[in-house]
Amino acid sequence: MSKTKTKTATALPPLKRIIQSWDTAFKSGAQNDYSVGTTWGEAENGFYLLDRWKGRCEFPELKRRVAASAAEWKPSAILIEDKASGQSLIQELKQSTPFPVLAVKVDTDKISRASASSPLVEAGKVFLPKDAPWLADYLYSLSVFPAGAHDDDVDSTTQALNWMRGSNHTYGLLDFYKEVASNQGTLAQQVHAMMSPKAAPDASPTSEEVPGCPQCESTFIQTVPSGKRCGRCGYAFPFPQPPVDPRQVRTW
Repeated sequence: MSKTKTKTATALPPLKRIIQSWDTAFKSGAQNDYSVGTTWGEAENGFYLLDRWKGRCEFPELKRRVAASAAEWKPSAILIEDKASGQSLIQELKQSTPFPVLAVKVDTDKISRASASSPLVEAGKVFLPKDAPWLADYLYSLSVFPAGAHDDDVDSTTQALNWMRGSNHTYGLLDFYKEVASNQGTLAQQVHAMMSPKAAPDASPTSEEVPGCPQCESTFIQTVPSGKRCGRCGYAFPFPQPPVDPRQVRTW
């Protein structure tokens, strides 16, 4: 890691919420993929990786692992990719536990998802525990992506970072005014148009095909300086960025 881009801290800052992100596989053979669960804390200054579990196990053991980790950390959300290996786990946990399990639908490839989260790393918003015994293996997994044999750490990490950024509703009134002024004319003209009943825009979807939000499937998509944003849940669609470079990740 680059020392010039690494920060350490003696203690965690106050956390606004804790979430967990799981990339799952249900076979224990040495040739199979790993299951990886990462636990993240969101603070005012960024996102902190609190814990990481990685292993190969059958479905019953994986379900116990997820439940035990949720009981320990008490997350506000448990993200599980809504794919073949995760669908039965999602159903089982929702039916048999009180944990806040969320099925995450994915409609982009792994490299695109990694590219979407890389601005957070480049901006110094991602912090790793420098004394964690698993840190070296975790960083290696990120550094060899997408050429590595396994991408489970990358999938769990990008799922968490993209979801936390997308569900962080910080897109306020000033941002909206800036967008209107820069993209659609002067602020005064647009405010007048919005206040006029005759010029009020129709918020309903048009007949033109609009890509839906990967999080909530809404077609109410806004254009913002960084790309696209869902007007319903706030999920952001950033312009393509280079893949995550683990050398730019900070430690705490």
